Amino acid sequence: MILVADIGNTNIALALYDDGRIVRTLRLPTDVTVDELTLEMVGFLRESKAECAVLASVVPARTPILLRILSDFSESVKEVTNDVMAHYLGVKVDNPEEVGIDRLVNALAVHERGLSPAIVLDFGTATTFDVVDGDGNYLGGMIAPGPNVSARALELAAAKLPLVKLDHKPPKIIGTNTVGAMESGLYYGYLGLVKESIARIRVARPELMFNVVATGGLANLFVHELPDIIHAIPELTLDGLYRIGRDG
Repeated sequence: MILVADIGNTNIALALYDDGRIVRTLRLPTDVTVDELTLEMVGFLRESKAECAVLASVVPARTPILLRILSDFSESVKEVTNDVMAHYLGVKVDNPEEVGIDRLVNALAVHERGLSPAIVLDFGTATTFDVVDGDGNYLGGMIAPGPNVSARALELAAAKLPLVKLDHKPPKIIGTNTVGAMESGLYYGYLGLVKESIARIRVARPELMFNVVATGGLANLFVHELPDIIHAIPELTLDGLYRIGRDG
């Protein structure tokens, strides 16, 4: 069995793969304590030990902690870095070492699934748009604030606006109270951002007939409103990490 872990800005996602299939998943807040994480891992693995563990992280402060814990639950541990990813795909950007490791892992996973060329939308703390050509090369992309980051910014910058959490589609476009107006502005404004971004990426590279792939914790909130998205794959990053672990 192969254990994979993806440390994001908000959550840590873990999955246990057996012969290419996910058999168990675990999702925890990124700021979970060491004791809590260790206890959760004991229950998650159910006293078994993985052949190897593969870790990708965009939160450097948490990386050594997770590496240490994973080493207790697997025979070997591999951290996926930008240098590691250079063996799997071309990174055609100005500074390849600056690209978030999750974005490169997503590019690999999309190409492995035969979906490239692709625009990969990862709906998380930030929303990223990543462009992959037909040969699996990573061409760059866009980074925008996620909807809940935007909601926090509104609450911090405007004295009379409350903090709202965008976890549902607003019932109507015209809000009749402050919270309703904020939810509508965040939701439909965000849809506009995504649609326009996809359209402009297509115009920029018309020779690439892009598939549009969505992943990330907030993807399900928006995909039904986005006809351009033809694949929603929640486990995309985890699948990419499994591919790396499978290859040793």
